[in-house]
Amino acid sequence: MNKIISLISLVTVIFLSACDPYNTDALLGTGTTTTTTPTPTHTSYTELEGAAGAANDTIASAESLGVTLAPGDTVTVSGNMTTSGTDYFSFNTGTAVVIDVNVTWTTAMDIDNYIEDAAAILAGSSVGSATSENLTWLVDTASSTRYIALRNFSATVTGAYTMVITAY
Repeated sequence: MNKIISLISLVTVIFLSACDPYNTDALLGTGTTTTTTPTPTHTSYTELEGAAGAANDTIASAESLGVTLAPGDTVTVSGNMTTSGTDYFSFNTGTAVVIDVNVTWTTAMDIDNYIEDAAAILAGSSVGSATSENLTWLVDTASSTRYIALRNFSATVTGAYTMVITAY
């Protein structure tokens, strides 16, 4: 009988610890606490401009990335830029504190990236090279819609780009 009670107690502790992501010492009696970290979201997205969709060259026509960012999330966007073009993408800042936007390309385009709200530019890219731009932005308001604008200042060169958004 004692073996059955011990087995039931062990199964109960294992079950309760599986249901408690913090494995508190009240359940285990170990005097330690272990916390779990949420699994980050990694999303890949292809810009719909062109044959597959409408232009996204204004805030009003911005393509929604359909994400609410949280620390650890990464969103990768593959797109194509027209000459003197702008591509807008909308996202929700969620619980992210800092957002990093890195854009890379291989042609002679001159792309700058910006984070905007519906009324103004909040931040612009400041670190770049001939084939990349990076923008790190301290989120101004949690759970708010913001826009990333990619602008090609070249009047003669088009090409593909990859944008990686990382939330911290």
